[in-house]
Amino acid sequence: MDAGHVNVILGEAEDKGLRGNINLVGGAKISFDFNSVGCETSFNCNTKNRTLMIGSGSTVVFTRKYIDCSSIQYIEVFERTK
Repeated sequence: MDAGHVNVILGEAEDKGLRGNINLVGGAKISFDFNSVGCETSFNCNTKNRTLMIGSGSTVVFTRKYIDCSSIQYIEVFERTK
């Protein structure tokens, strides 16, 4: 997937506090939630080297996953229901 598209999709999801999955080639999924309680989720999409860093954590631990944007098949974004 093009890094520019990844940046736009995740930026909109972050602005709206949505959750979803990043689906990678081969079937692996990375979940994200921009509105989780007690956790901070962030992302940084580097369009120059086409990598995505997505992380989540709390005050104790912070985990980062670096993904080559070309290995992203699609991104699912879910609306929150009340």
